[in-house]
Amino acid sequence: WTAVKRTFPDAWGKPPKESRLMHGAGIRALGRVMDHIMRGIDPNAPSAEEAILHSLAPLKKVCHWTSGRWEELDGLAWNEIQNLPRHTQLLSSVLVRAVLARGGTT
Repeated sequence: WTAVKRTFPDAWGKPPKESRLMHGAGIRALGRVMDHIMRGIDPNAPSAEEAILHSLAPLKKVCHWTSGRWEELDGLAWNEIQNLPRHTQLLSSVLVRAVLARGGTT
């Protein structure tokens, strides 16, 4: 999760009302992304954190944790994401697709 913190420093550690990354939906969606990423990374390797950072990099362009609109979610405002199965699944799909498009997992 250090790599997530480094990737999204402005969204990390804020209350859920200020950052959807720290909201249940964001945590669950990123958990699914990390599951995909970690399939191809040895967590004990010295280069593991850098590999994770590389895999997370494409998310910077699609994530709107603290402001803006999620274009890939039909323009849903950042703070309209809720910890509902539908939102979590949609958000997870968007994030995993972004990582896979870059080849961030095996």
